[in-house]
Amino acid sequence: MTGAADEFAELVRLGEQRAAAQGELHVPAGQFYLEVTDLEQQLQSRPRLDFSSLQVYQLEADHPVYRVNVQGNTDLRSAVQHDGRLADLTGRLRDWLAEEWRILLVCHQRGQAERLLDLLAPSGLPYAWTPELIPGRSVPPGVTVTVGPVNHGFRLMEERLVVLTDDEIFGPRTHRRVKRERRVFESSLADLKESDLVVR
Repeated sequence: MTGAADEFAELVRLGEQRAAAQGELHVPAGQFYLEVTDLEQQLQSRPRLDFSSLQVYQLEADHPVYRVNVQGNTDLRSAVQHDGRLADLTGRLRDWLAEEWRILLVCHQRGQAERLLDLLAPSGLPYAWTPELIPGRSVPPGVTVTVGPVNHGFRLMEERLVVLTDDEIFGPRTHRRVKRERRVFESSLADLKESDLVVR
């Protein structure tokens, strides 16, 4: 940095001399710029952040660019009947298996996964129950049923991987609000009426 600062200081000095020699209106450089020694003192007395040189790469030329072809499952809604039967879905699963797709069925809760396993049992499809998938491991061939926080399914076309969620199989979950009965507590004996129950 010292070399660059010295070069800059020399350019400023020469510019000031040229302006003075030509009688041009100018402001002394000392009012705008610090001397190199003053600059170093200022830098040493303050918190300092050093940045290494930044090299810009042509990303597409120097590094491989991966494009992932992902397709949603919205077109499968007509193939899935949310009435407890999996006939249409089973047919679609058979087609995928014939094309050597890997199929991952993800349920939010273990109870839904067990229900799905019961429905798959009569189909004769090859499926595996894996409660927890190991991160970094690829999905095995066939149909795998697991539990996990996946809200929307998808298909990776090049990888021949389809992910279906329990919402896409059984329909969206509904959250029912349970009305809580209001409990009325008697504040004093004076509030009691005939036929009121008293626990002692």
